[in-house]
Amino acid sequence: MKSTTLHSKNTQDPNLYAFQTDSIEGWLQSETHPSINVTITSAYSTVLKRHIAVLISIMFARTAKHYAAHFCTLLAGIGYKDYDELKAKFPGNISDFSLAELEGWAQAIRTTFKIGTDIDLEIEQTYKCCRVHFLRSVARVKKSFRLVPRHKLDKFQHLISILLSPDRTNEDRFYKTVEEIRNNFCLLKDWINWYVTNNIERCFFPAVDNGGIKGFGKDTNAQEGTGRWYKHGYRPGKKIDLPECFKYLCSKAKLIQQDTNAEKEGRLTA
Repeated sequence: MKSTTLHSKNTQDPNLYAFQTDSIEGWLQSETHPSINVTITSAYSTVLKRHIAVLISIMFARTAKHYAAHFCTLLAGIGYKDYDELKAKFPGNISDFSLAELEGWAQAIRTTFKIGTDIDLEIEQTYKCCRVHFLRSVARVKKSFRLVPRHKLDKFQHLISILLSPDRTNEDRFYKTVEEIRNNFCLLKDWINWYVTNNIERCFFPAVDNGGIKGFGKDTNAQEGTGRWYKHGYRPGKKIDLPECFKYLCSKAKLIQQDTNAEKEGRLTA
């Protein structure tokens, strides 16, 4: 398992805004590692008043072990003394619905705080899945009348609204609605099952999230914007190789640190 990680001192000051983690896909290229990608965790900087990267990993694959290495570095940078402090203070991390990423987060917590697999982490208190990713997925399946027949569009949207409702849906109704989608839309069984696999539903749907994360945020939109800033700041539309990518990311990390120091010293930055 290989990964290369950069991180800045900004990870030591988490605030009420949740961290966001996402990958820049199709930018970094390698002939020997086709799954190589740049994974970034970002957060809102109360100093710079904007969303910035606090951890960047060049990952050679997308397995749970790779994500665990990334998140272990994040937790080490924040520096919580134990798991109780994490649960009390961590604003949460928002990612997409990747099961490998979720498992990587769980592994990172267990490794960092030496927690056995016999203890339930209540992962939904520290990890949240992105609302926009789910809504994009809903929009995609609705476009196919083979999956959602035209005469059932309203019914499907009604069932989705029940799943997303923070007020009128309890846990029992949530799982009954999931079953209703399976029964009424037979070609969507695998689709809906994805969102109730390995308890990932507890990291997103209000009826089963036990209150969810503490921090502000429902999606990874700000992180996607941060990723585009890195990608387009290199050479718009151009791919990048590993040595050049490492040098480029280091230069951007230094720039963020310089801007932070300047703001703290009262020197305005753009």
